[in-house]
Amino acid sequence: RDRLVGILLGVGVATFVQMSFWREGEGDVLRQKLATMLRAIAAQLRAPEVGSDERDVLPYAQRQLQAWAVLADCEATLSRVALEPGWQEAEQSQLTLHAQTVLAQGREIMLAGDALHKALVAQAGSSSPQAVGAARAAQVEAYAEVNRYADELAVSPPEAHAPQLIGIAAQAVEPADQPLIVAAEDLSRQVAGLPDWRIEAPVTTSSSQAVRT
Repeated sequence: RDRLVGILLGVGVATFVQMSFWREGEGDVLRQKLATMLRAIAAQLRAPEVGSDERDVLPYAQRQLQAWAVLADCEATLSRVALEPGWQEAEQSQLTLHAQTVLAQGREIMLAGDALHKALVAQAGSSSPQAVGAARAAQVEAYAEVNRYADELAVSPPEAHAPQLIGIAAQAVEPADQPLIVAAEDLSRQVAGLPDWRIEAPVTTSSSQAVRT
């Protein structure tokens, strides 16, 4: 009988540890993977200069494939942990919502960044220098903002602040400028769509306040 009690006690302790701590660990792993995904996306935004050696195109394509692979890995991780028992509790549900939003925005940032890259290549030589400069400035700022957000997301507890909308410092002058400006504005909107991800400290009531109430 003592042996049976010991086995049951061991199972109970193991279950408690798994339910209490393993989910928290999985949440941290998920955040780290999301941060890695965002850094891969930011690297994709660093497109090669238009007119550069063709050898630069391959690294861009490789960065793009790498970013898609990391995003797929994040989706698989989120799908796995969301099926764990008890994961739908309030804190885990909030984490799931944040993770889904970051994944969705990450995908949109990748698409918008690629569209801007293709527009720069397609309009090379026909767009005004002002429009090209504004588009490249948007790439640089988007790269910095996504990296900054990833760094803030990776810390524990996370303190990721939503990026500000990137201002596009140019207007269309030539007909070929319009696709660049539109693509740069879309990239700005998608980067700004990343959510605030912070864990607020619980509000505690002092003992003196408790006595008065």
